[in-house]
Amino acid sequence: MDELNAHLGLIRALLPQDDERNTFLYNLQRQIMQMMSLIATPSSRRSENPNKFELAWLEAVEEETKKIS
Repeated sequence: MDELNAHLGLIRALLPQDDERNTFLYNLQRQIMQMMSLIATPSSRRSENPNKFELAWLEAVEEETKKIS
């Protein structure tokens, strides 16, 4: 997850700031960081973690990647 997030950051750095894909990639990075937080949280304390994984988020990512590929 860390490497994926780093690569997405590199891609964003190479895109022009006004490129519409920047917003999508920024949001994707935020979601990845939230998922990393859930992975790093011990299962006994996961309910205390304010980050939640929602399947709707994954569906939105799939739709967006279809648009830009």
